[in-house]
Amino acid sequence: MRLSVFAIALVSAGAAQAEIEDCYALESPQDKIGEMVVTSDGDMTYTQKGQPNILYFSGCGVAENDVVKCSIECDGGNMSYTHSVEGIEVDASGFRIETMQFDSILNGAGRDGADGEVLYGVFLLKPAPVEMCRKVNARMPDIILQAGDVHPFVAGLERNLLAGGYFVGGADTVFDTRTTDAVKAYQADVGLEQTGHADRALMRRLGVDTMLAFGGC
Repeated sequence: MRLSVFAIALVSAGAAQAEIEDCYALESPQDKIGEMVVTSDGDMTYTQKGQPNILYFSGCGVAENDVVKCSIECDGGNMSYTHSVEGIEVDASGFRIETMQFDSILNGAGRDGADGEVLYGVFLLKPAPVEMCRKVNARMPDIILQAGDVHPFVAGLERNLLAGGYFVGGADTVFDTRTTDAVKAYQADVGLEQTGHADRALMRRLGVDTMLAFGGC
């Protein structure tokens, strides 16, 4: 694991404190960022201005009234979440980001994977209705890939499994027995039920692991 995460105490006795909310959102576009949301478990999703169908996502931990710092040891990228009564301040310096693009929301066609995207900047996300986080994250089609499927997402899934040492051979769009076995191995390692199926939650988690834990060195 090349991702380092640690927390630093932020508040002193008597200082104003706040509980962690389910959703935080950037109130208005900033720099090249169109939308940015962070959930209570630290999952980040954002879009760039004028490109709502390209999702960029990563994550870091959220600690109540604390600073959580995440860094990628091999390439120096780092990001922190500072939680306070104001919300969550995201401070990123060259932090590597996973990307997923959708050509059609209706049929789920798309391309995913790393494209060298890194995040820079300081962004203050305010507490927001949970529907705001769901709205952004729901742009990723709610599909389940399994043995026998032929889909553009399979190639990205296999590339990420290959990066983690779970998949052998070249990536293609066919979900075959190699893909099933690789997905099961990944699920076993991260404590998930070994179904051999890949839904959007698994693909997102694997994508983040690929950027933060598997690759970059």
